[in-house]
Amino acid sequence: MLYFLTTSYTHWDITDARQQLSQECGGMDLNRKLKVGLQAIIDGENFVKLAKKKAESLIKTIKFQKDNTEAGSSTPHEPFSITNNNYNNIGDNTTQIINNHTNAITQVKRSRDTISPATKKPTRKPRLEYLAEGEGPVVIDDTTNNWVVNGINLSEKLHDFRDKAILNVEQYDSPSNIYEELALNGIFLLDEPGRKQYKVSSSVFIAAKNEVSEQYPASTNAINITDQIKQISLIMKTDCEKAVDSASVWVTKAISSTKNDEKKVARSLSQVLGNLAQKKVSILREPLFCSQLVEPLVCPFLPQSSDVKLRGSSEESAGSRARRGREGRMPDLSLCTDIDGLNHALFLCEVKSLNYIMQENSHSDPDFIKLMNIMKDELDFTAGLDNKSRIVYSLLVQGDLCRMFAMDFMYHKTYRVIMLDQFHLPIDIHDVQRLDSCYGALLRLESLLISLIGEFTDYFYGSGPSTPVEGRLTTESLKSFSSPKKE
Repeated sequence: MLYFLTTSYTHWDITDARQQLSQECGGMDLNRKLKVGLQAIIDGENFVKLAKKKAESLIKTIKFQKDNTEAGSSTPHEPFSITNNNYNNIGDNTTQIINNHTNAITQVKRSRDTISPATKKPTRKPRLEYLAEGEGPVVIDDTTNNWVVNGINLSEKLHDFRDKAILNVEQYDSPSNIYEELALNGIFLLDEPGRKQYKVSSSVFIAAKNEVSEQYPASTNAINITDQIKQISLIMKTDCEKAVDSASVWVTKAISSTKNDEKKVARSLSQVLGNLAQKKVSILREPLFCSQLVEPLVCPFLPQSSDVKLRGSSEESAGSRARRGREGRMPDLSLCTDIDGLNHALFLCEVKSLNYIMQENSHSDPDFIKLMNIMKDELDFTAGLDNKSRIVYSLLVQGDLCRMFAMDFMYHKTYRVIMLDQFHLPIDIHDVQRLDSCYGALLRLESLLISLIGEFTDYFYGSGPSTPVEGRLTTESLKSFSSPKKE
């Protein structure tokens, strides 16, 4: 039905739908036609989960109205409609009828054929307040440092989209998609769906993305690990112990090699194979999933020194603490500078275990927004650095899927994000060949981090201040909105 296709699901109203349907095809058997249209939404593949839940609730409302009418209720009521305010109540043990004339709420018992408390779906989460403490629309003009590609002012286009996102949240209480939610804090994800959201032509966007990608060159290491991993992968499928022994032999040979990258890969591979042979990854909760699979793979490629330290999930983000003025958010893994009291993250990692991802009620993109916002907090904490040093890298692990990102802060109140790589973790002894792409991406990450660390240390031991100022924020940063709170 046209009404449900042209109206945002957050504004679906049974009265409006009935009126439009009556105009389209007359007033005959409207309830049946409405239920057919709503059922098509529930069964279809092109609607998000919340839209399907809204459709289910509207079907219940139609049935309730019909039952109430047939029961000959002595108290007249306005047609009951599902809105943002009363949607949360659907699925309770009682149904609330809102009388628009008296604002009285009458409790009505549910009929026997409604969903029992044991099988009913949970109600929607409380409405969140997104626009608190942050900065409103940004002025982009000739005096600001703008991102211009092929004569097109992309800073202006991106912030036009942000302005619309703010208005949308003000009107509808929540962002429509992740691009709007990121844009609230000036973060813009440069991918094809984002291009369409920002209304940038394909040719300009390709040029813009290429410009950003050139900042992050691929690794130049010359080691060939593919053949070795293939051989061990074939052995692993039939004899785990023999495969682990083969990896150990490779480690022994690599120790005498002059190639440090090969040593790291061999040692990491040996440890990962041992863990895969002993444990079932799919049942591990997050702490064990991190320690048994993620850390053995990632940590060897995070360069550490007296100026750069590796930190775990119990240590907060300094940038997040500076913005919030209280305890900062805690990434699962981070690589941070530690120079004269300045703690700034160069790399952040968020992890959700395969066990969590496989749960029916898991979030569709867990920790993505959290990770992006912490990256921005860290960039806001890099006061005084030149543009090429204002970069933070990250890895988002969602079960076996890993995505590697880079965020920079080179233009006025604009934070550009690009995905550098995507790969899958091995989850059992039959997936060992996946490690080839894993190590390829991590070697690239290591190379990028070494370059960024060089920029930092050159600055602080060269032209930088002798004692960095604790807690300072960049004057050009965009003030973030606080994390959404329940109203």
